[in-house]
Amino acid sequence: MKKLLNELSEDIKLMTGNVVCFGIEEEKLMNEISKNSNILNCDLLTNKKKTKGTGKSKGKTVYIKKLRKKYKKNKIDYIIGNLKEVDKFKRTFIRDSIYINKTKMYLFFDNNYDGEPIIRRYNRYKTVIVKKECLDGTLYVIDASKASTNWLLDFIYNIVDTIIDIFDIIGDVLAS
Repeated sequence: MKKLLNELSEDIKLMTGNVVCFGIEEEKLMNEISKNSNILNCDLLTNKKKTKGTGKSKGKTVYIKKLRKKYKKNKIDYIIGNLKEVDKFKRTFIRDSIYINKTKMYLFFDNNYDGEPIIRRYNRYKTVIVKKECLDGTLYVIDASKASTNWLLDFIYNIVDTIIDIFDIIGDVLAS
């Protein structure tokens, strides 16, 4: 098996168009993105490190909750992200990522995180999900090109997810 960074860097070499990244702090992946001449525009959303001397930030500071509002006119070809960054915003992120994405999403996490609840929520939109096991984590490739969206179902899913989150919090309080 390959390591997670090697698997993801091979996929980055094949990307074309617009890319949105969040939760990526590895220099190897950022170098692969900058080397790829087919990537027209890349936004690093949660990378808030300052460059030395200039005072400019490397990435844009766009809140995950306002992702759909930011990219409503132009659709994004690829989304690359860490599922740990999305965990507290999963109700809005999953819905918004389906609406703004044209082709594929690459979501990864390390071995001590359970990403199955988020993947179950992506299955609602009839997406094709490929799971790639790696030595140091798991990579999910989600094909959202033929995802079905409906505002009424989104509203119902939001209510159901809120109720599930409330029961999870109550269960955690009672267990502790």
